[in-house]
Amino acid sequence: MLRDCIKNSIYGALNFDVFRYEDFIIEIIDNNYNNKICIKYDDYYCNMEFNGEPCEIKYSPGKVLIEESSALSLSKFENNIKTLIQEWLKRIKRDMINPLEKRFVDNSIQKFREEIESKLCEMEDGYFTKDEGNELRERLKQLEKMISERDSQEELQAEILRMKGELEFLKATIDTLTKKKWLKNALVKMWVWGQKEENQKLIESGFEAVKTISQMDIPKL
Repeated sequence: MLRDCIKNSIYGALNFDVFRYEDFIIEIIDNNYNNKICIKYDDYYCNMEFNGEPCEIKYSPGKVLIEESSALSLSKFENNIKTLIQEWLKRIKRDMINPLEKRFVDNSIQKFREEIESKLCEMEDGYFTKDEGNELRERLKQLEKMISERDSQEELQAEILRMKGELEFLKATIDTLTKKKWLKNALVKMWVWGQKEENQKLIESGFEAVKTISQMDIPKL
């Protein structure tokens, strides 16, 4: 059976940073046949089994994976368990403050790409003519002007600079990429811009420009 001082070390380690012992659900199985401590915080857990040497520990979140495991020899357990638990608590805090961003799991961009690729398959490939390239550059300059007029809005500075950089890239690749490659690149970037409400007017203008030049039936945002 587990010594009381070992239990105190485990429970005391939970009083760390923003966490308190009372935040956790703790289940203890402590008899001659099975010695186990299960600590749970919402969907996160740290389970310790003392059924031999060494102690087997499973925890979530792990350092990289959702669930990982490690082992502590019984002779080093008391000295190392505090660090292990508090590193686990740090990961819980980071995951709670920084959940997976919606934009990384939103499948709508994939659907949009598939629609674009389907439309591009219908058109003849090649390079833009000189007139087409010039018209595209002019339309992109108009977009850039519209973006520049928003420079006074300090909270949008990072977004504005990023969009300007991407517009410069689109202008620079008009003559070097085939129509299909350029259009796919441009439309995906515009789709991403359009996910913010304040960009809707800009993106409508950009889509209309690309639609006119490419003569494509472009899927709606």
